[in-house]
Amino acid sequence: MKNWQKALEEFRLSFKPLFNSVFLVGSLAYGGQFRKSSDIDLVGTVDNLENWKKVCKKLDPKNEYLAERSADVYLSGTVQSLALHFVWGNIPCQIDIMLPDFYQKAGQDINKNKTCVYQRASNTVDYGEYIVGHADKKLTVPKHHIEKDSIVLISTPLCVVEDIFYMGVYHQKLFTGYSCLWGDDTDVKSFCTLGVKKVLETGSVKTVAEVIKSSVRYDRMSDEHKKNLINLYEAQLNNKI
Repeated sequence: MKNWQKALEEFRLSFKPLFNSVFLVGSLAYGGQFRKSSDIDLVGTVDNLENWKKVCKKLDPKNEYLAERSADVYLSGTVQSLALHFVWGNIPCQIDIMLPDFYQKAGQDINKNKTCVYQRASNTVDYGEYIVGHADKKLTVPKHHIEKDSIVLISTPLCVVEDIFYMGVYHQKLFTGYSCLWGDDTDVKSFCTLGVKKVLETGSVKTVAEVIKSSVRYDRMSDEHKKNLINLYEAQLNNKI
């Protein structure tokens, strides 16, 4: 069996100087079992575009244009984040990379109460569909992508508003629980809480527990993890964060 904890530690030692913070998300963050088909899913924040480019060059050295072109499309306002697929310790990995103002800007867009679709620059075509929603009200959103100059631009729903509020991809990665590998999680915690708040405001569910239960990942969580999430978001909402 591949040692994902060892792979994560080696990743931390190699990349900590380039990232402000990195979070483990997905089933490995809330106690899921690692299987042969499992991957490591991460979300990280870098200080600036120089570190963004350094990460590109280090994780995908064969794509010589990825760093500069992905930074250029960020500066043009075309994309809001970077998604890299790579292999570390013989384990498939993905990391979403943002700059520090991502969560503040995303919060402002969410508070406009209308559908908002961001784009990610990536080194890999991502086929298939996104499933967003809660309880028995789910939406299927296509993963539109454009291959352009050694990078791929992938449409990524931040939120979908159709009578009710649907948390998008970034929320779904984080709000079901993350493990902070290093750095500060204040902005991430507030971002997740905003998503929970917006779902509650629709009236489609009444409690934080129901928001958590509506997640497609609910059955994979331990009872202790569910309780911790409920306590976290109730405390955040009571503090009006």
